[in-house]
Amino acid sequence: MTSYASPVAPERKKSPDATPRSSPPVRGSAAIDPEFPALEAQLVPDETYSVELFFDDDSDTPVSFTEVSGLGSRSDIQERRFVDKVSGVENILKDPGALHYGEITLKQGINDSAILYAWRRQVELGNVQQKTGTIAIFAEGAILGVGYHFEDAWPSRWVGPRQVSSNTVIPIEEFTLVADSVTRKTLKRAAKK
Repeated sequence: MTSYASPVAPERKKSPDATPRSSPPVRGSAAIDPEFPALEAQLVPDETYSVELFFDDDSDTPVSFTEVSGLGSRSDIQERRFVDKVSGVENILKDPGALHYGEITLKQGINDSAILYAWRRQVELGNVQQKTGTIAIFAEGAILGVGYHFEDAWPSRWVGPRQVSSNTVIPIEEFTLVADSVTRKTLKRAAKK
């Protein structure tokens, strides 16, 4: 890290196309989506939730899961040091560095859907097919839910059932996806035909 003399702190670069954003109103610990303020009322503790995966380029029925984790992003922190010419005090500014998205882990009970396994198998054979899609989470009977739209993802890992015995209710499979980007959205459930 380079130190340099400067009478004032160096300015942070701003994106030329950045527009000021207002934060959504906050109630309790959850931010309310201004587009669908009723979403908060539909996401309640102790409710049964469904987790479904949809691909943008595929008309297959959604793949259902019992659990999803790893959704999120983080930025590396880059420190810049400078010394104030007047006071001689060294200061440190922290700027965002490289952006990383979490590894998305999806768990499901063993079933007759082999969509994700077939996709992972193609990666094992050297044929990496990146896909774009959405992971949708809805409370049972709710019209509004939360969606996590991912771009250019591929399955980096598959784990079969860890332990199977006669007492196991449903053996669980686990798939890990890595994506170039993940964005959060409010979703409205499509009407049933």
